[in-house]
Amino acid sequence: GVRFIDDELIMRRFAWRLRSAINASSLSRAEICELTGISNGSLSGYISGRTVPNLLFVYKLAIVLDCPLEDLIMIGDIDL
Repeated sequence: GVRFIDDELIMRRFAWRLRSAINASSLSRAEICELTGISNGSLSGYISGRTVPNLLFVYKLAIVLDCPLEDLIMIGDIDL
């Protein structure tokens, strides 16, 4: 059957992974925004777990933060 997907849990897990990747990088938030084209307000929303980026921005973040895409989003987050 179809299972309920907990949006809030997915958003919190993404935010935690993103913060970890940012902390592991040598880039400032301003540099990340400049390199990805993501606004500071949007990046703050992603980091806090209030919002999640579309796949294009997740991909850009992975490139700029020099981490595998799987480090930011894991299929295990969505229990299908």
